Formats: sequence, C-alpha cells, structure tokens
Amino acid sequence: MKRKKLINWLCLSGTVSLMLYILHAVVGAMHYPGYEWMSQAVSDLTAKNAPSFMVANGLASVYGLFACLSCILVCIIIEGKGNKVLRLGIYTFAVMNWVSGIGYALFPLSDSGYSHFHLSITIKLH
Repeated sequence: MKRKKLINWLCLSGTVSLMLYILHAVVGAMHYPGYEWMSQAVSDLTAKNAPSFMVANGLASVYGLFACLSCILVCIIIEGKGNKVLRLGIYTFAVMNWVSGIGYALFPLSDSGYSHFHLSITIKLH
C-alpha cells in the first residue's frame, strides 16, 4: 500500500512542475524590463546578470525538483514492464533530467539578452 500512496503523491509532481515552469516564465518576464518572449530564450530570465534572476531562479529550482520527481515516478511505473530498450531510454532520460537540473542550478547562464552572433542575410531585389 505504501508504494501506491507514493505513486499517487508523485503523480502530482508533473502537474506542479508544469505550473511552476509557467509561473517561472510569466513572473520572470514581469521582473525583466524589455524582455521579449518571442526573440529571447526563457533561460535568459535566470542568467546571473538578469534583473529577474532572484525570482526566476528560485522558481526554476523548485520546478526542476518537481520535474525530477516526475521522472522518478515514470521510472517506478515502468519498472519490470515494457522491453529492455524502452526502460533503458526512460532511465537515461531520468538521469539526463537530474544532470540538467543540477547543472543549471550550479552553473547558471552568465549573460542574458540577445545573442551577440546574429546571422543576417540581405537580399537585394532589382
């Protein structure tokens, strides 16, 4: 019965993770004057020099935790089911999610804003 209760609680982690990601993007953008969501990456909100760093980074850290918990849920559910390749893919994805979560927490972007390397192509019509 304990396993089923754990799975039920972990099922909420995916929904909470999604809500926190949306909140991270919306609240972070509100605290970043001049942020243009169509041309800038969401990760700009958590860059060290971003005006939204404190707010967005806090929400992103909690979002990452819940995202990792939802990956653990999928690993628990798939245990002993499906073929070996499918399970290996899911376990690899879970490890990748943990590495990504820890990596972004330890090494945030150092610079935010537009990329300095824009490729522009000019076509002249005669």
